[in-house]
Amino acid sequence: MLLELLMFDYRNSDQERYGQQIYHHFRKQGNHRWDTAVHQDNDGKFTVIFRHSFSKKQADGVKRTMIRDETIIQAGSAQELTEATFPAYQDSDILKASDFFTSLKNDNI
Repeated sequence: MLLELLMFDYRNSDQERYGQQIYHHFRKQGNHRWDTAVHQDNDGKFTVIFRHSFSKKQADGVKRTMIRDETIIQAGSAQELTEATFPAYQDSDILKASDFFTSLKNDNI
């Protein structure tokens, strides 16, 4: 999947679809960017979004960002989220090692 993000604010779109963003981290290498966001809706449902995008200057001289890959995991509760199976991404390890994720685990004890 390759989705062009010209004049599209995916952060606001994610918030409208999945609820308030409660965690975010990103890493960058060259023109590639990997974002991980966790959202929680009003019903307490969690959504984790792993998104890989890259920016490239087009022939018309305009720099455009395109989504290269996106993986979404949903869980009905904090316990389901901490027990979920995550993809084998470096960002999954970063999320699981975060204070945010640790606090979710501790709340479930």
